[in-house]
Amino acid sequence: AMVDHPMEECLRTNTGDFEYHELTCLYPFLQRFYAPFEISYDPIPVHRAMMGVPWVPIVVCAMYGVCIFAGQAYFKHRSPWNLRTTWTVWNLALSLFSTVGFWRIFVHLIHNFSTYSWEEMICMDPESNW
Repeated sequence: AMVDHPMEECLRTNTGDFEYHELTCLYPFLQRFYAPFEISYDPIPVHRAMMGVPWVPIVVCAMYGVCIFAGQAYFKHRSPWNLRTTWTVWNLALSLFSTVGFWRIFVHLIHNFSTYSWEEMICMDPESNW
């Protein structure tokens, strides 16, 4: 539940002129888990910059596909590399990253499920909600 903060006190405005409730203000116990840049992060400039270059993900996906086939052709007649330690470290790092990401998203989901209706969560503009 919210602790000592009325909803209006936690209302912020991002650069898109959308009002939103800052989560660590609503739930002060969360502040110790967030870095200052996360609390004041404004996703609107990054979102708008990404909207300006829609070709980037298409090129990256195409390059990934080319690398898969090129890599298979390259290694077809070569002995495999011993990457057991590298893959172990990679998987550990990916697991840690995924766990932290889950908890970041989970807190927002619990707040949204307890605050908004299903229709509001699905239809609300993400710039005003995240």
